[in-house]
Amino acid sequence: EYLNHTFSSALTWQRGTHTLKTGGLFALEHVNSNLYPETTHGSFAFQSGGGFTAFQNFLRGNSGGACGEPCGYFETDIDVLNRFQPGRYELYVQDTWRLHPRVTVDLGLRYAFYPPLTDENDMLFTFSPDAYDPDQAPSFADPAGDFLVLGTGNLFNGIRVAGKDSPYGRAIYAADKNNLQPRIGAAWDPGGAGSFVVRAGYGMYFDQTQVGMFAQNVEESFYDPFRTDLFVSNPPLSNPGQGTVIEPFAVFTPDSLATSEQFVAPRWQQWNIGVQRRLYSRGVIDAGYVGSSGDHLIRFVNLNRPQPENFVGHGGRSNTVRPFLGYQNIVMRETTAKSRHHGFLASFRHEAGAAGSATVNYTFSRNKADATYDNSAVDDPQNPLDKDAEFAAAGTDRTQIFNASYVYELPFARGGTEGWRNAMVGGWQIAGIIRIESGPAVRIQVVNCNYDDGWCFPAPLRPNQVGDPGAGDQTGLVWFNPAAFVPSPAGEYGEAPVAPFRLPGRHQWDIAVLKTLSFGTTRLQFRVELINAFNQTQFLDVDTQCFGTTTCDPRGRFGQVTSARPPREIQLGVRLDW
Repeated sequence: EYLNHTFSSALTWQRGTHTLKTGGLFALEHVNSNLYPETTHGSFAFQSGGGFTAFQNFLRGNSGGACGEPCGYFETDIDVLNRFQPGRYELYVQDTWRLHPRVTVDLGLRYAFYPPLTDENDMLFTFSPDAYDPDQAPSFADPAGDFLVLGTGNLFNGIRVAGKDSPYGRAIYAADKNNLQPRIGAAWDPGGAGSFVVRAGYGMYFDQTQVGMFAQNVEESFYDPFRTDLFVSNPPLSNPGQGTVIEPFAVFTPDSLATSEQFVAPRWQQWNIGVQRRLYSRGVIDAGYVGSSGDHLIRFVNLNRPQPENFVGHGGRSNTVRPFLGYQNIVMRETTAKSRHHGFLASFRHEAGAAGSATVNYTFSRNKADATYDNSAVDDPQNPLDKDAEFAAAGTDRTQIFNASYVYELPFARGGTEGWRNAMVGGWQIAGIIRIESGPAVRIQVVNCNYDDGWCFPAPLRPNQVGDPGAGDQTGLVWFNPAAFVPSPAGEYGEAPVAPFRLPGRHQWDIAVLKTLSFGTTRLQFRVELINAFNQTQFLDVDTQCFGTTTCDPRGRFGQVTSARPPREIQLGVRLDW
């Protein structure tokens, strides 16, 4: 359920060569989220026992306790759901100043405040390293540390609950009030005829984080501080309370999903300078440089990943050497990532009226980042203590992008509508889209099983690079040389480049042939569309995850293409307009 109450207002004032604008926005939202409904009404599980089948025990209501201990009843006392109350407050002022008949300058300043997210029932919590007490860690119930002994230590060690023990009151992170956003832009027409224009601009922008991430943190956690579960063994169907209440000795060592207490609004700075030139009456070219800088971007970090040197000699018992004992993974969403983008863009447009049009675009750019801003596990840094080491070509980076689109009306009987010959020959059009682009940068990962007795490190690492991968130069389905990478020695991080090469790019032509018949105000159009018209094989995904000890397992598909874009598709269509 989503409700939004927004009030906005703006005022424009013309004074001489200045056009002044000011305004604001006030928004209150209400978002109800219940990702995983719990069994608050209870759930029975029947099995065979006492000489009866599971279905018979159900029909008999487990009379006389025939089902035995394998049968049970589960109930939780509360269905953890969120009733979020996000808000947004923005003010702005802008001056468009006609400094000269050929020069216009825009100056602006915007302020945005996004209050920390709160929940109507204070059902927000997070893990705080500052609140964690090593002396309060529960005892392990087994040598591997997969289970915790109940009643020892604090099962929620380091957990802070909104409205209870959070230092931020009903929120779980501090308010971010430093969100001033300056804007400046300028346009210059040197000749005054509008055929040649120079433009430049700079702006700062902030993002409001979506509430889905917070709902996932609360509702997907294996244990939470709000819910109490009840387990009953061998209950009668009529009254489960007459069964034997099970007090578990141990529980799974939990994972935790959390939000950083230093969570701030992600910030983007963008700038550009470019020119527009009319080459002839129907042709215009644009060219320019654009850049952007992203800071405080959202990323995924596993705070509780053990260090490789600590894992040596522990025979797979990773939970016993993690930084925060009593937990497995602690997935922290934090705003510590950054990105940098620089690009040259060029575009040409030709408008021929009824005869058709054509547009050609080309981009040469580099985009580097230490996270792709999609809040996914693929960006989990190899070493959570050295997150800056992940800064490299981003997964969204495409060095070169070329695309073109066109519509061309064949000249035969152009404009003629009389006679059956003209009706058959005229009105034909060819249209199409061409897309050619570099492939994305790839991150190689290895499940490193180079530890005691073949145990694998509990999280993917980077490998070591020992040769030239030769990406794209191989034959068949082999995209890069898998022997160019090997797992790092036990106790060490991999030293291969973060993004050593690129995945396959794209080269596709889509063509459409159209025939239009006109009958007064009625138009009948026949279409033949060819997607990937030349049926070019376009590889898409490549297996980039290695499994192994001293080498990557040759039985896998490491280094090979695993999927491709669709082959040629032909579509036929008829359209009637009246």
